[in-house]
Amino acid sequence: MKTIYTNHIYSYLSLRKSVGIIAILLPFVILIITTISGEGIPSSISYSYYSTARDVFVGSLCAIALLMFFYTGYSKIDNWAGNIVGLSSLGTVWLPTTPEGNEIDLVAGVHYISALLLFLTLSFFCLFLFTKSDLEKDLRTANKRIRNKIYIACGVIILLCLAMEIYIFSNEKLGGEGTVLAYILQTVSTVAFGFSWLVKGNFILKD
Repeated sequence: MKTIYTNHIYSYLSLRKSVGIIAILLPFVILIITTISGEGIPSSISYSYYSTARDVFVGSLCAIALLMFFYTGYSKIDNWAGNIVGLSSLGTVWLPTTPEGNEIDLVAGVHYISALLLFLTLSFFCLFLFTKSDLEKDLRTANKRIRNKIYIACGVIILLCLAMEIYIFSNEKLGGEGTVLAYILQTVSTVAFGFSWLVKGNFILKD
């Protein structure tokens, strides 16, 4: 029985690490593919849907969605948050933005709402769910306190990048969404999201 429980724990941690690895690699793999193909840096990760890196973009978000649907936390809030991440990931990739330079239509509008919900929920994970501990059992060890600081930092980074993206998107003087800066901000927020899940998966600072 103990062996089964231990295997379950390792599988659960592997799920978290898988989410983290996919998220961290996604923007860099897209960049490598589009650079090799001569397309250059995409204006945003979403625009890679219309590039040679389309399969990577679609496959990665679908994989994250699937893993999040299988994710079960310590409470119903964790489960619902995981389902929201899964649904918003599918909404982001199955309802793509319009090609660069085209006006935003209804589908693209849902795409942006899905992407916004995705990153807001990911920051919620970092700030409010990953930082929880069982105080009655005094599990807040030195490493746990360090991990909490990392989670909070990642959550704040995601929110700051999101706010800056919205500002750029709404400011035509900065080029709207079609700027390399937007891709950089999305890369930073995606790496922060992925790193927090690696830490949660006991990749580093485990007790």
